[in-house]
This record gives sequence, structure tokens and C-alpha cells, in this order.
Amino acid sequence: MGIRCGAQVCSADQYSVRHADELGTYPELDYHLLKGDRKGQHVVKLSKGMRLIFTLRDENTALIEEVSKHYEN
Repeated sequence: MGIRCGAQVCSADQYSVRHADELGTYPELDYHLLKGDRKGQHVVKLSKGMRLIFTLRDENTALIEEVSKHYEN
């Protein structure tokens, strides 16, 4: 499994978790829950300002909501 970020591929193969909150054990992902109008969404850092926002449908399914440049001007 891989996630394409523009011309750069960010590998997701090196991360193995059973629950989303375990993503917090990988500091380089900067995993956290969003607040406000994005409450209930989770985010991980991909690379160079890119982030992946997802929600959990159930314990086995994550829905990718958005892959975007976080600090886009």
C-alpha cells in the first residue's frame, strides 16, 4: 500500500496499527484529532506540508476525506 503525494511517494507500509490512536506512537506522523467543524476527523502528516485527513467508519474501515497541502497560501 502506498500513498502518492504529487511526484513523491510516501510509503505507508512501515506503519502497522490495530487502532487509529496507535498512530500516535509514530511521532513523524504527527497524528491527531481535528477540532471544530472537522471534529471526528483524524489527520496524519505525509510529507512537505501534505496531510491525510480520514474518518473511521468502523474498527476495520477508514474513509479518506482529503489529501491536501496543509499550509497552502
